[in-house]
This record gives sequence, C-alpha cells and structure tokens, in this order.
Amino acid sequence: MTRRFRVFALGLLPILGVTGKLRADEVAATAPREQSARVIVDAIAHGPSVDTRLEEIRRKIQENLSYPPLARWRDVSGATVIEFEVTDEGGTRDVRLAKSSGMLLLDDAAEHAVATVTGLPVVHGRLSIPIRFELTGGR
Repeated sequence: MTRRFRVFALGLLPILGVTGKLRADEVAATAPREQSARVIVDAIAHGPSVDTRLEEIRRKIQENLSYPPLARWRDVSGATVIEFEVTDEGGTRDVRLAKSSGMLLLDDAAEHAVATVTGLPVVHGRLSIPIRFELTGGR
C-alpha cells in the first residue's frame, strides 16, 4: 500500500494589527479584522475582492508545496507559520519563518514553497500563512 500525505496551506491573515489566530480547521482565506477604530482599505480599487485574492494566494502556495521525502519516510508531521509580502510582479519578498514546526525539514519546505511561488495577485501588506504537513494512510 502506498503512503499518502496531505500538505495544507490553511489560510491567510493580513498582518495589519490582527490579533486573532486561525484554527486548524480553517481552510479558507481569512478576511482582515478590524481593531478598534482601524479600518483596512483595499489599495486596489478594481478587480477581484481582497478575499478572492487571498484565496488565490493560498491556492497557489498549496500547489507549490511538497512534502519533503525524508520527512515522509521518517513519519514526520507538523505545522509552521510563514510571513511574507507579495510584490507588484506577483512574487514574494521578505519571506520568514514566524513559527517553527520543530522540524527543520518541514520549516524549509514551507519557506521554499512561499519564496518560489509566482503569479500571485497583489495584496498590499504583510501576510501570514499557517502550513500543516500531515501523513495519512499506511505504507
């Protein structure tokens, strides 16, 4: 029997005064939350909504993720959080590990997926994405 695996890019949070946390079961992109009198205004007046663009970013990162073979072989799973910004050209910059999974293999794979993804819709500001690596099934 072949061992199956799942890699999840769980949702995006613009880091503009956001204090809430994503639950592990939240898969959709999360819209910005207001904090006191602060209002987040979309800098792009036309085209898809912020929620639609965040979901597209999540989907493209999900497609770019791969479970490290050595981690899969060793039965390693975990969750990490990566922060980044989207460039005007659709790439990413200032990619950094915000929360480690405790396993360097998984952290590196998550950072690599975010750093190398292309064709992203523009969303201004710093974003955070939780990524969970989970093994399912038998060998």
